[in-house]
Amino acid sequence: MLKYLKVVLLCVSLGLIFSCAGVRLKPVAPTSPIVRVGILVGQEQIAFQSPGRFHLISEKPGEKYDLSEKGVWQASVLSSTPAQQVFRILLHESPSQESAQKYLSQLGQKSLQAELLTAGEALMSSKQVIVDRRFHRVLLTKVFDTETEADLYLKTSPDLPSGRVVSEMLRPAHGQIRLVSPSGHEYTLQDAIRLSGSPITLKQVEVGTGFQWARQESRTYRGEMEIRIDAAGKLVAINVLSLEEYLRGVLAAEMSANFPQEALKAQAVAARTYFLYNFGRLHRQESFDVCDDVHCQAYSGIAKESERITHSVNATRGLVLMHNGALCITPFNAVCGGHGESAENVWESDGMPYLQGEFDLDSPEIQNGSFDFAKEENVRTWIASRPKVYCNSAIMGNPDFAAYTTSYFRWEYRIPRMELEQLLLERTGRQIGSLVDILPRKRGRSGRLSEVEVIGTLDSVAVRKELNIRRALCKNTLNSACFVVDKVGGTGELAEEFVFRGAGWGHGVGMCQTGAAIMALQGKDFDKILDHYYRGAKLQQLY
Repeated sequence: MLKYLKVVLLCVSLGLIFSCAGVRLKPVAPTSPIVRVGILVGQEQIAFQSPGRFHLISEKPGEKYDLSEKGVWQASVLSSTPAQQVFRILLHESPSQESAQKYLSQLGQKSLQAELLTAGEALMSSKQVIVDRRFHRVLLTKVFDTETEADLYLKTSPDLPSGRVVSEMLRPAHGQIRLVSPSGHEYTLQDAIRLSGSPITLKQVEVGTGFQWARQESRTYRGEMEIRIDAAGKLVAINVLSLEEYLRGVLAAEMSANFPQEALKAQAVAARTYFLYNFGRLHRQESFDVCDDVHCQAYSGIAKESERITHSVNATRGLVLMHNGALCITPFNAVCGGHGESAENVWESDGMPYLQGEFDLDSPEIQNGSFDFAKEENVRTWIASRPKVYCNSAIMGNPDFAAYTTSYFRWEYRIPRMELEQLLLERTGRQIGSLVDILPRKRGRSGRLSEVEVIGTLDSVAVRKELNIRRALCKNTLNSACFVVDKVGGTGELAEEFVFRGAGWGHGVGMCQTGAAIMALQGKDFDKILDHYYRGAKLQQLY
């Protein structure tokens, strides 16, 4: 069997594992770290087709088919048993085994029955560890069948003040998959199948869930496609391919191939670093590393790839951004609106020194600190202006590749009051009566709101966090949280319509993709672009 370059570390005690993956099928060894991308999750059936001959390999030793029938194949669950979970009380978790062992020894002095379990994964390339996400947990030896039982035990045990309830998998899911060919021939396969040897097109892939571009479409993928029984006993489709191949599909989804070459290179480095930073963090209990949507970063397979995208990935192969010897987290956004946002104002974190919101200019006309976005009159002035910042493509004559961004640099959204009332009820679960007003309560460094108060005739509700605000006030998510609100029409305190006027598209943290494109058009290389948006981070050749 060819060696699978991604090491899966299983807990040896009690037969427990910290992943829903079970035994992973072994793909052909790539020339760079491999990526497992979750495409379709929790499906009753999965439809796919291939343009040519492909191989089907099951987990049963020696079971392999060479198939060439054209048309749509259907995979469905014939029978399944979901994964069996148990619940434990976690007392300590650390990437350091020494730290975890020391903590365990201290518990022994208190006569608490606990044990040390090691789990997690290491991402490897050519036998070299690229990212180590192994972690060491100290848990009570006592095992609970339900979360309620574990929680009750925790609350009634005074010796466990820092404990928390966690789930573990006692046994992975298993079952039979029925595969039906276009002509009706049936195959029955156990637990998982792997498709290789030809690109695979998946039908009805969800794209942009929760945003205005949400839709279903067919998408084609290189590498291998794994279809397996997931933890819930449903089907999941996982694209298995090398990191560098994956990045080509990310660039195609996250940035137009028509963008200047240096902007595409900057995007390649940011996307590579973002994946490596998040490896082993976002989908710990799934059988894949990342999903294909904006929760991780968008990935569209091979349909939108181009020579320019391939060149950008190849030219930056293995390059990442580091800060103080550690991988950076490198988010990016479509249009910052002229001022980036600090990470701590968008996500629950202490922030990072290289993710502090700044004006989108190397030498801003308005110096930071002299324009206070906490003042509402300043936010209104900012949104009403069209400053000469990088993401204002008008400063370069509105190049064709950036034409779509002009409607996001400054924007307006209108919604009838009664429609907004219904939307707020659905999104907050609170009955506030008739909507009276929406008041800003807290803004970040760029003017993006992190808290608003929605005032009704019966009740008021606070909506917190940038994305929650954007989703609560718009059916398909507001372009950004940098906005002001006006009331139009109506009688008395009740308006007929609410008008939102705003700046930018996205959370505003990290690299502004439109700004990067304009910087590149002005002759700046990709390293200078990255230095502008991730200030203090350093380029490093990781592999």
